[in-house]
Amino acid sequence: TGHKHQQEIHYLSKSRWQYWTGLWEDFLAPTAWIVSGGGGGVTSEELPNRDGWDDQYGFFDLTLSKSSITIEAISHGGKLRGKTVVRPRPPAIPNPKHHHPGLSVGVGVPKEDENGCSLEKPFEFYVYRAQGDSNYPDMNINAASLPGVLWYLHHEVVIVCPRKFNIMRIRRLKVTIKNNCDLWRSKKQRFGTYYAFDSGSCGNLNCQKTYNKYGPVVGCQHIPFNTGVFAAYC
Repeated sequence: TGHKHQQEIHYLSKSRWQYWTGLWEDFLAPTAWIVSGGGGGVTSEELPNRDGWDDQYGFFDLTLSKSSITIEAISHGGKLRGKTVVRPRPPAIPNPKHHHPGLSVGVGVPKEDENGCSLEKPFEFYVYRAQGDSNYPDMNINAASLPGVLWYLHHEVVIVCPRKFNIMRIRRLKVTIKNNCDLWRSKKQRFGTYYAFDSGSCGNLNCQKTYNKYGPVVGCQHIPFNTGVFAAYC
């Protein structure tokens, strides 16, 4: 609930405003979000109305269909306080000009030094990993974007019982990357070839060949632009 003691629906707001200091109300846009924690024992943000004409206590009723999610805010007095219809956002339109794996991260082609090495600064981003309850070093593991890890959970994990690899949580990892000069000088790519790792080892026969040539470079899975709405680029 974000520890707000009232009911709120946030979806495609017409104006931008700070919800809390440093947090904008549209930080999840265009994703809808709700605050469902009405009340906190005897405490609420505002004074409740005896008949329920307020948003301090109550519940949300969600009606799910193939084309929409209808959110209805019902107060403690049974009053309909708000109704919002959330519809799927349009899929991203793949860019047919994007055909070179590894060049899209960063802006343009970086400058090079006299040895042909990229002068681009290391860049940082978050990746997400579905994992079981066990803790072990973050070495030789798979990670993905947030949509990617959710897709993996829905298509490979929760469809079997017990769950695949006993997965029960999603971890967020902050990564700092800059691959070595050998890769850039040879391929003009920021990322190497993508190889999947399972149980701490690479499952591809070409792993050692690539690593012997370029070192342990970080790979990224490239999907051509014409594969549909799930296209992802590296």
